[in-house]
Amino acid sequence: MLQTPRWLPLALLLALVPLVGWVFARSDTPVAPPQELVSAPAEAADVALPKGGTGVVATVFHGSARCPSCVTLEEQTRETLKALFPKELASGKLVFRSVNAEAPEHQHYIEDYRLTSISLVVARFEKGTRKDWKTLQDVWQHLRDPESFRRYVGQETGRMLNL
Repeated sequence: MLQTPRWLPLALLLALVPLVGWVFARSDTPVAPPQELVSAPAEAADVALPKGGTGVVATVFHGSARCPSCVTLEEQTRETLKALFPKELASGKLVFRSVNAEAPEHQHYIEDYRLTSISLVVARFEKGTRKDWKTLQDVWQHLRDPESFRRYVGQETGRMLNL
């Protein structure tokens, strides 16, 4: 009778590991920011509140080093707001900004908004005072699907704008 070599089951198992990894990598799991980093652009000074101090500010808070997914988050947020809220952006009722929370003058945002990672925060202001805010934590789950991202960010921003 033909005897199976003792190493064959182990070899088969090791051959399957990359295949299983490939299947899970292609699934609809949330996007975790990759470890590959790119340098961030120079940060401009803080952007003013909406005109008259009343309106909504959508802010992407990031660090000094930015991964490709973080850059995509900013780009998709900017494009989503331009496409869905052109009147609000033009009138100043909605302001978009990208802020390096690691810069000394912006570190207060880490505590103000309880930031723990790169985040998109939508905040509503009335007469210069922040009245409400929300960290859109699910942006990473929608990042690979631009249409889903657009619906999610649009819906949450619209709620803050009371639309």
